[in-house]
Amino acid sequence: MGLLDGSIDLGVGTHAIFQDKVAYRNLAMVVIDEQHRFGVGQRLMLASKGKRAPHVLAMTATPIPRTLTLAQYGELDVSQLDELPPGRQAIDTVVMGQDKLPALVERLAAQIAGGRQAYWVCPMVREMDGPEDIAAAEARYAMLKERFGDDVVMVHGQLAPELKDAAMERFARGDAKLLVATTVIEVGVDVPNATLMVIEQAERFGLAQLHQLRGRVGRGSEKSFCVLLHGETLSETAQERLKLMRQTQDGFLLAEEDLRLRGGGELLGTRQSGDSAFNVATLEQITALLPKAHDDARLLIERDGGLEGKRGEAALLSAVKRADGALKSLLAIACGGWTETVPTMSASDAEAVRTLARVTVKRRCTPRAFASRLPRGERDEAKRALLDRAMTAESKALRNAVLDVIAKIARWTVPQGEWNELLEFLGQCASSPETAHRALAFKLFESLTETIVSSLSHHFKTLAGLFANGLVDAHDEVRVSALRAVGALVANASGEPEEVAVIKSLVPHVLEAAKTAVSNEDEESASIVFEVLDALTESRTSALSGHVPAVVGFCIQVATAERELGTSARRRALDVLAYMARHKPKALTKSKLVEPMLAVLCPLCGEPKEAELAGEDDLEDEDEVHIQTVASQLIDILALKVPAKYVLPTVLSFAAANINNASNDRLRHAAVAVLGVVTEGCAEGVRAHASTIVPSVVGRLSDPNGPVRGAAAFTLGQFAEHLGLTLEDPDMHKQVLPSLFTALPVEQVKSVQERMMYAMDAWLEDVQDEVGVYVKPLLDIVFLALDSGAKRHVREMLLSALASATASSGDKVHPYLGELLPRLDRCLSLTADEELNVRARALEVLGMLISAEGGKEAMGPHVENAMQAGLSGFELDFAELREYAHGLFGEVAEALKEDFDRYLAVCAQKAFESLELDDGIMFDSEDEADREELDSDDDGDGDGADGMTRKPAGYSIRSGVMDEKASACKALNCYASHCPRAFAPYIAKASELLGGMTDYMHEMVRVQAHLALAQTTIAALSINPEGAKELVNDSLSATIRCVLEDEDRDAVAASVEAAALLVNILKEHRGVDVSQHVIDLTAASLEILEGNTFCQVEDGYDSEEGDEEGDEDEDEDVEAGLVVIEAVAELLPALAMYMGETFATHFVPHFNALMKRTEENHTETERSLCYATLVEVVRAVGAPAAGCAVVALPRCLRDVASLDVGLRRNSIYCIGILAQIGGASAIDFHGAIAEALAPMTRADRESDGGVRDNAVGAIARLLQVIDGGHARENASALLDVVLNALPLRNDLEEGPDVYHWLASTITENPTSLADAAMTRIVGILAEVVTDGALAPIDTSRILGIALSRAEDQRVRATLSSLPAQSQDAIRRAGA
Repeated sequence: MGLLDGSIDLGVGTHAIFQDKVAYRNLAMVVIDEQHRFGVGQRLMLASKGKRAPHVLAMTATPIPRTLTLAQYGELDVSQLDELPPGRQAIDTVVMGQDKLPALVERLAAQIAGGRQAYWVCPMVREMDGPEDIAAAEARYAMLKERFGDDVVMVHGQLAPELKDAAMERFARGDAKLLVATTVIEVGVDVPNATLMVIEQAERFGLAQLHQLRGRVGRGSEKSFCVLLHGETLSETAQERLKLMRQTQDGFLLAEEDLRLRGGGELLGTRQSGDSAFNVATLEQITALLPKAHDDARLLIERDGGLEGKRGEAALLSAVKRADGALKSLLAIACGGWTETVPTMSASDAEAVRTLARVTVKRRCTPRAFASRLPRGERDEAKRALLDRAMTAESKALRNAVLDVIAKIARWTVPQGEWNELLEFLGQCASSPETAHRALAFKLFESLTETIVSSLSHHFKTLAGLFANGLVDAHDEVRVSALRAVGALVANASGEPEEVAVIKSLVPHVLEAAKTAVSNEDEESASIVFEVLDALTESRTSALSGHVPAVVGFCIQVATAERELGTSARRRALDVLAYMARHKPKALTKSKLVEPMLAVLCPLCGEPKEAELAGEDDLEDEDEVHIQTVASQLIDILALKVPAKYVLPTVLSFAAANINNASNDRLRHAAVAVLGVVTEGCAEGVRAHASTIVPSVVGRLSDPNGPVRGAAAFTLGQFAEHLGLTLEDPDMHKQVLPSLFTALPVEQVKSVQERMMYAMDAWLEDVQDEVGVYVKPLLDIVFLALDSGAKRHVREMLLSALASATASSGDKVHPYLGELLPRLDRCLSLTADEELNVRARALEVLGMLISAEGGKEAMGPHVENAMQAGLSGFELDFAELREYAHGLFGEVAEALKEDFDRYLAVCAQKAFESLELDDGIMFDSEDEADREELDSDDDGDGDGADGMTRKPAGYSIRSGVMDEKASACKALNCYASHCPRAFAPYIAKASELLGGMTDYMHEMVRVQAHLALAQTTIAALSINPEGAKELVNDSLSATIRCVLEDEDRDAVAASVEAAALLVNILKEHRGVDVSQHVIDLTAASLEILEGNTFCQVEDGYDSEEGDEEGDEDEDEDVEAGLVVIEAVAELLPALAMYMGETFATHFVPHFNALMKRTEENHTETERSLCYATLVEVVRAVGAPAAGCAVVALPRCLRDVASLDVGLRRNSIYCIGILAQIGGASAIDFHGAIAEALAPMTRADRESDGGVRDNAVGAIARLLQVIDGGHARENASALLDVVLNALPLRNDLEEGPDVYHWLASTITENPTSLADAAMTRIVGILAEVVTDGALAPIDTSRILGIALSRAEDQRVRATLSSLPAQSQDAIRRAGA
């Protein structure tokens, strides 16, 4: 009553203060807080409470699109507050894939342990049945409560008010640390101690909701974070929303972008978003007219009597208001009829009234209202009138509005069987000879699909025929409407067999309609087709089964229609193919589609960008994604996902045909680029052809066309990064680096320069020991760039290349210190923010100069200055400087060893401070696509031919703070390794922090933390074994936990490598009981070998109906996954050495797993690695492992004929060890071994010297054990084979075993040797001793002693005939 009689001047309340029963005496001013939470109708209800329209002040941090549109139209005046309250910090927003949930929970635990609070928001209250996996608050609450106990409370709208209030009160008091909720906390919650907001499945929220939820944190003085978790697939709109959230905290900017993404809604309706159709003017024209219209509206109100005046014609709104309570009248108006006449109303005014009536019906027409307010007859009449009006609507906007009303009523009448006429109407319209009627049928079906598709199951066969006819209709309008309807059907399909059958039957007709659109050069229709194809390819049903070839064929047709279609449609086609390549590679290979796809895609890799077509030669990376980039990304996906045998032949053939095509720059560019694109995925195949490919690509560095030169540099960089060519051909760099050094100084195109520097850096890093010959030309380029003030990124890249070269051949750089150090000093004095990266790279070069061979002496006078330069960087707030300073300190520690103690206190403390830093951005990703999905328009994996920047596998985003933490871990590793005694006082603190870092959310930090923790443990063992027991336990436990739980391969590999290092040391510390850890590590190794760990579980090959199990390609592994197998190759021998012969019984399942990986459908690299692992275990275990020979030898003998050098070497070495240790198990193979290996000792039969030496070593081991049989009969001939190949000059590691055996033979069993053999053996051993470079010193000593003390006269006679120099060498060695 106080509001009505005026005794209350000010009322504060919620929605209740504008309900129907609340009245005001004279409402003049309304203040609406959180305006975005009020609907149009609610705000109108509040405004209607006044005698005249009250003044309204609406406040919100995130105006909804309609509000912003009203402001643009002049209906609202805007005041903006864009400053944070005093004392508050900006909130860092992080985007993270759902797969990183476990790591995020660990981060949350650290947050809670630090005394801070957090929110966790889910889109649903509880899980629901359906095809979509939507995060539910109740399920997440149960999971988090299990971890955090009573520190977790939950709030959602369905809780009883007293429970909700109690939970909120606990959280506000600080008794609870984590609040799990739905969006009920979007507004009105203020807890300053809460500094972390996690929003799960953030792609399901709008920008306004996300911004409001983010605003729940950052209300205190502490730094706050908002983590946006997203699912596996993101629509383009969702990608843009999350990208915007990360980029800005400006609510108005977000609102403007929300308006752009969602549309401004209805000015004369209740829809608060969506595009508004303008029938006459464009939006730009309307924007220009708005100020004039606004001024005229003010005159109407202030001068001409307002809505009551003649100009006002208040009948427009009053008619709707009077009709609002009368559903019958509203329906009549909506359908075009009138219950009263309004003679003064114009046609446009009448249409406005009808529009508002339809909006009101749509909002107010609930099942209850429709049933209770209208008799059955009038309901039927209203439905018939709506259908008639849909057919006779004069405008598109009118028809769409009527269809909305029909869909609203149909939502509950059709399932109840109350509107069968609607389905008959659909069928009659779809079969009508009138084009407009046929189009209407499909438009109506599109509107109905979301609400009543499940009720149409009995009519699917009929609908299939109607859709099929519509998709091939002669009129564009009908075909487009039918396409949209099919898209709606697919998007809302439940997966029922009847639905799937209908959709499958429609695919050919969809493609026919698509081809018609393409032939008519109709991009709008083509775009709709791709929406349907996107839905089909992403559907969980098997709707595309059997139609994959047709879909691929159509997409290829569109992608190549350069003249007929624009970039957008062509890119959409490539996007469909990319999705299929990523998620359905087996379907492509089964249908033999990979080769046809590549035949089309390869030329597209050279399609010019717009800047190239415009004649611009200094090409920058552009926001727009071009066809050549998308095509390159698609080929990259195919190379990574499909076995190389389906990809590489086509690519190599295309490259060979076009790489020297002087008449076509485009094809030449594509030929060079595509070789680099497939390098990572087809590494083995490309490596096998490197001898012919590399020279051809090098030749293109001098190509007259800039893009071709850039592609050549990119491809060469990829070769260095992924092929390891210098291992196969140590001289390969001599073909590449001189050409790069020649081309780079004269290159004028900036982007090509960058790619050349990338290639140069990669090759210098790969060359290692022989980099010295390139030091001078590299320094000349570096000096020129530093002296001429080259662009920052150029100086960065060159200093990085110099650091790589210095790491390998620092002693070759030392002679130029007089010229280099002053230039580095200038870099180290840079303080401008944009120059600090250059300063960081200069620190890296300094570190390499000090740790290089001879660095301690050459750089001794400069170490103090270098350390000060590193420490001074900590005064600047720049994470990368601190990262590189830690790197410098580690290099200095490596050079100075225990003399580093004078710096260790401050350096260790700096490392601890870095590890304890707040994390800042916590963004992380594995799928080599999250950051690219959010930061660009492309959906590809990694860079394409013209992305040309380094493309690391498993690409993920990390902040500078994360890199700094990783570098700090690595520095602690260096201190523990190189100066353990001096490091002793810091072991406790270091191990505590490193243990925490092994569970850190970013994989690079975890990698370095595992290695550093193991090295710190080793340092502790060297000082006090008894006191190190707990640390040993922590380190090995961290490894086991990582293997079982971590999803990142590199982290798992590092943890296993760390355990191998530690187990090797523990052999000397038997007093430290690690028996249970050894058992657990043995079991963990088996999990890895069998591919069962989290980090190895990936989406397997897709399958289609009719696919049979056991496809040979299904077991084919990719080399990227071998990193964990390589780590096991270190751990298993360490465990074998620790356990000795007893390990044989534990090794049986591991042996079986290794042998499975040596089957022919596994890569050469993997098989080679398995043989290397096996041989080291067998050597450690000894005779109890002899049984391995029966299974392993046949495989090894098969692989000695491999084209892969590494596989030949390891299989031959394994043969020799198994023959030596295998005993009776290997006897049956002796003859086959001799027959296979004897020819491989000759240069005319085997080109690789290392393989020849391995064969000699294997035969020597065989000769030591053969006893009877064919091999024994040929022992003399085999000995000649060995002696003919000695001395060994390539694989010197084989030498000691061979030479020791020969030495023992001439001293212990000389009678077994014929005179000629004895003479040759003595001569060979004498040559080895005399040369000095053919064997280690210990071996030379053993040989010298054997020769000097041999009693056989033949030995003495031979020695006496040797040159004096050889005799002296033997005497010295034997002494």
